[in-house]
Amino acid sequence: MLSTESDCHKLIAFTATVCSLHQLRHILSYYYNVLSKLKYTNIPHNKYKLHILYISYIYPSASGIDITGTVVPFRDSIKLLSVTLDSVLTMDRHVTEVIRSCSYHTCALRHIRPLLTLDVANMIGHSTVSSRLDYANALLHGTSAYINRLQVVQNSLVRTVCQAPQSASATELHRQLHLLPVRQRISYKVTVITYKTCSTSILAYLSDLLQDY
Repeated sequence: MLSTESDCHKLIAFTATVCSLHQLRHILSYYYNVLSKLKYTNIPHNKYKLHILYISYIYPSASGIDITGTVVPFRDSIKLLSVTLDSVLTMDRHVTEVIRSCSYHTCALRHIRPLLTLDVANMIGHSTVSSRLDYANALLHGTSAYINRLQVVQNSLVRTVCQAPQSASATELHRQLHLLPVRQRISYKVTVITYKTCSTSILAYLSDLLQDY
């Protein structure tokens, strides 16, 4: 998988099922030829921000690949559309970054919570924390360990919004705020996407993957 980022945060990525280092060098040579032609256009690019994510349980012995005099390094993780992917696709680093970001905003909300009404605090919590928990969370479907870690973050959020002590039942607070737990939010999203895909067939790249029972 390749990733480049420019000042406009444009991302170019592709995946290959089985790709030797020789094949990868050939692909990158073609890619660099494309970049050399882009300099005559208004499309922003920066070939020195090109990274390679080698998806395999066996990390390559080389540190990178020399392409036209420029060493393109292998990375153990890259970020695509705010989702951090590691070389073995465990999503561990992505979940860790989401937890760190959500914890920061929950702590900030806790400082100003006495000055806010419940509705305002709930709105801020949704916009700063719940939105981060919901973003790309379908990728975590079926991963109990990661979902449990995110659930701890959401429990902390509802206690902060409701100004409840640490010993308060998070389940009751979820009901008070009409907030689904993380696991149910993921299941709901996957179910809605599946239903819309089956009923409309607009998303052809998804409808081709679904089979009726």
